[in-house]
Amino acid sequence: MNRMTLSWLRRVLFVVCVVVAIVSGIYFGLFSCGGFVWHKQLHRGIEAVTAAAWVFATILIHRATPTEQRRPLRILLVCTVFYFAIHEFFVLVMAVVGPFSIAPPQSVVDWWRGFLRIWQLGSPC
Repeated sequence: MNRMTLSWLRRVLFVVCVVVAIVSGIYFGLFSCGGFVWHKQLHRGIEAVTAAAWVFATILIHRATPTEQRRPLRILLVCTVFYFAIHEFFVLVMAVVGPFSIAPPQSVVDWWRGFLRIWQLGSPC
């Protein structure tokens, strides 16, 4: 594959990762209480596969780069940060919508408390 195709693939995979994080965050923020364990396992699997595919595409782009222009430590840092940042983005989306799961919060302060609780626990339940 040439670099242009790999760059396009990487951009598509990035969008897929973000969409998975948003959709999953909304679903788990609103509907995860009393849900099934396999829902979380499925999300973790999809999140891991899409993020790993993005990392793999990034590594392929790095390998297609001429040797004198390669920055291996930068690529390692970018891939590591991305892998964890996409999960934190999922938790952020879940924390934003989670306070609305049972009933809308009565005030911004109630929403903020719910947001902080979900952010700390990683789950609305």
